[in-house]
Amino acid sequence: MCGYGPVPIVDDVPQVPADIQLAAYSALADLAASLARRSTERERALGLYFQRFAPSYGSCADDDKTCQFGAEEAARNTVAQSRRDLIRLATTTSDADVYALAIFSCPGEIGKPGKSESEDCALLSYAQWARIEPDNAVPWLYLASEAGRRRDSRALDAALYRASQAQYADPHQDQIPALIASDAMAALPPPIQSDLTITLSGIQATFPAPDLFLLLHYCGLDGQVDSNHMQTCGDLAATLIERDRSEIDGHFGTRIGEQLGWPAPRLANLRDEAEAMEWQMWERQKKRQREDLRRTYSCETLQWLRKYMLAQVQLGQSGRLRQEFAASGLKTSQAAEQWRAERQRRLQLSQAQKPAQ
Repeated sequence: MCGYGPVPIVDDVPQVPADIQLAAYSALADLAASLARRSTERERALGLYFQRFAPSYGSCADDDKTCQFGAEEAARNTVAQSRRDLIRLATTTSDADVYALAIFSCPGEIGKPGKSESEDCALLSYAQWARIEPDNAVPWLYLASEAGRRRDSRALDAALYRASQAQYADPHQDQIPALIASDAMAALPPPIQSDLTITLSGIQATFPAPDLFLLLHYCGLDGQVDSNHMQTCGDLAATLIERDRSEIDGHFGTRIGEQLGWPAPRLANLRDEAEAMEWQMWERQKKRQREDLRRTYSCETLQWLRKYMLAQVQLGQSGRLRQEFAASGLKTSQAAEQWRAERQRRLQLSQAQKPAQ
């Protein structure tokens, strides 16, 4: 473990020492509290968001059941209060990062009256996010999903039209990578930094994403493309392919283009690029597996994660992936062919493992 030394391995999983875990937990709590006191709305919002994951449990003896119950209750109250404070901050902000974090703090609760764990979540809406950031496709895609659940075709058409006219598509999921790559993280002792980086990466993985399968259905997944949707769907596909910061949305854009019957040469190039990016993700995963979990907390892994997160902040997930692919030295067509061969291998393996009927 970076800055600590050898740690035990149990079932191939490194066992982080308890003192490091406690120190990393304390560092997260301190970081959340520090950010929540900052002068900028964006920093305060991030601190309040982290306080949901780092409540103060106090100190209790293992056999003190009353103290443990009281600490758990205090922790729940801290989580609830931090979410209330974040939502109230969002109701007065014009900062899209702040509003997105507030939305993320109410998973599955926006636009569903009576189903919210917190009445404060009812103060938020995807419509307000879209008003704050009208040129971002993402809030319009959330609004489209909301309209789809209500079976409101007019609202669905309007939201997807606005998404198709957007100048960019940013889900605002780069705030945690920016923190991981920050000087504040670099100032922590290496073993604490290693454990906290893994924790923050896990928190980032909980961020939601718009329902892009809705677009496939809207744009003729059943083979029937509504003529009124053709222009909107074509523009949506272009937005996802050319202006999206996430790793996989270009694939959805290409799927929509296939459904719209785009010219074969254009589709061939787009398929190659989308599959080359999937190959790159697969290669990265293979590399991490080869290095195995024994190196999760190594100094090399910590340095790689910081570099990886910094590239994501600067370029977005899709740009970072293209940067990694460019370093591979392969042509797009070569990587795409390797990925198709890998998919075929997986399909054959899956079929071979099915029990005989």
